[in-house]
Amino acid sequence: GRQPLDPAHDDALVHVTGRLQTSGAWDPDFSALHRPDALRLLRVTEVYQWQEERHDTETRISATEVRKEVTYRYRPGWSRHHSDASRFEVSSGHRNPPPLLPPGNLFSAVADATLPCGLIIPRDMLEQLAGFEPVPLSGPALGQPAHLPPAAVVDGGSAVYLWTDEAWDTAGGGAVPSAAGRREALL
Repeated sequence: GRQPLDPAHDDALVHVTGRLQTSGAWDPDFSALHRPDALRLLRVTEVYQWQEERHDTETRISATEVRKEVTYRYRPGWSRHHSDASRFEVSSGHRNPPPLLPPGNLFSAVADATLPCGLIIPRDMLEQLAGFEPVPLSGPALGQPAHLPPAAVVDGGSAVYLWTDEAWDTAGGGAVPSAAGRREALL
């Protein structure tokens, strides 16, 4: 049962143990992604978009002359950072629609972690935890907000795929759908 904390130990280092009790961690964008025993969730969001690669080469023409050449290559691929294609050296034919969700890592921690003795663990302390473990996603109903398009669980339950009908410019090497991939992990 619950034991009161001894006031004689105020301002002293006290070691306590016990299983933390919590209502669990929720994904802020997908309400059905709830992990009842989790203290933190890590979501990795990637966008499928045009990416620019710059290649610099130098060729010695003579003992005193070097020819420098810069070439650019464009290919679609997954990234945790949105690329503004209007800043590409050759922006014509390469358009990256705005991402459906902000790309990168999103951490969320519970606000109600409590030890059996009643001691509440502060959120900033929980945010220091590391060592996430993958959690399989399941079910078609992810509880996503209405502003997001339909989603599908893919890769054996390790990712959620969102897409739009907004196609990319086709002049730069073919039309590719705009997409945002999500991965969820639990501690």
